[in-house]
Formats: sequence, C-alpha cells, structure tokens
Amino acid sequence: MKDFEVIDTTADIGLKAYGSDLKEICINLLKGFYYIMFDKHIQFSSYKNKGNAYYKISSPILDELFIKLLEDAIFYIYTENAIIYPCKVLESEITYKLLQNIDHIETEIKAVTMHRFNLMYDKGYIITVIFDI
Repeated sequence: MKDFEVIDTTADIGLKAYGSDLKEICINLLKGFYYIMFDKHIQFSSYKNKGNAYYKISSPILDELFIKLLEDAIFYIYTENAIIYPCKVLESEITYKLLQNIDHIETEIKAVTMHRFNLMYDKGYIITVIFDI
C-alpha cells in the first residue's frame, strides 16, 4: 500500500493518505502534507527535536482530530518553523512533538478545508483532504 498521493482539484490541492492503523495514517497524512509544502519526500528521522515538549490534541470525533492535527501543522510551520511528528495516536487523542524544519517551503498551504474531507476504513484507513493554497 502506498503512503499517500496528491490529487488534482480545480483551484486548490488535495491529498489522499493511507494507513493500516491510526498511527500509520497519521504519519502518512503528515508526510503527504509536507511533501506538498516542500516538494519532496521527508524522513522524520532526518530532523532534530525542537525542544523537549510534547503537545496533545483531542476530539471525540476522529475526523475533527485529523483536521486539528493539520491545523496545528500549518500553525507550527509558519510560527515556529517546525514540523510535527506524531508520537502516540489513540482513537480520541494525538500526542506529538515538534521537529526543527530544515526545508524551504515551495507551496504555501493557507488552510485545511472540510470540502471533500473524507475518512473511511476498508482494510485500512484512507483520508482525503483538500488544502487551500
């Protein structure tokens, strides 16, 4: 199974991510997000920790949890020049740490949208999301 694919949209950019479990879908969603931003595949192991803090987001609704994660990824790349690495992923909570970004932003993502957002499970998770660029 592939990690993610960029999908065509009319004016914005879309992403479809795949994963066998919640942690894998979370990692692949972020890999796809950063692929769009940096125009390259990233390896989280290539980045150094940015501090020792861990951050937690939660939601009883899984869709909202992934939207919050992407909103945080957008926030931290622009305010802290940091990328997010998910450490622990549960049904209603994601714990992540920040890594120091070392890459140049090629495509600015303004926001994650709910337009065409879809999370489904069929022998693995699939998330489809559209970004405003």
